[in-house]
Amino acid sequence: MAAAVAQNFRLHIGEDVTVAFTVTDADGANVNLTGNSVAWAMRTHELATADTLTIAGSSLGDGTFSIVFVDTNTDSLNPGVYYHEAKYTDGSLNESVVVRGSVQLDPSVT
Repeated sequence: MAAAVAQNFRLHIGEDVTVAFTVTDADGANVNLTGNSVAWAMRTHELATADTLTIAGSSLGDGTFSIVFVDTNTDSLNPGVYYHEAKYTDGSLNESVVVRGSVQLDPSVT
């Protein structure tokens, strides 16, 4: 099964951006994501019990998926560091956390 990979990234409040992730197995080979789902969530910190933001991932099938942020996703959030993770669900409904890390949410001047 896929292993969780730490992936930290930054984005600006109100930014339209796509963030791509690659899911690999223990041998480093890309996991085929065709027909499976990925859910991404962001929280104020790792132990928080409520999601601040959730977005369904778009699988590209070749071991990669992307999360598409539109400006309204982050317009109401405060700048700061947030915790994020993505959970992969296969066709048998087995779930694995495949990406985790921090998101630096920066203020926008416009």
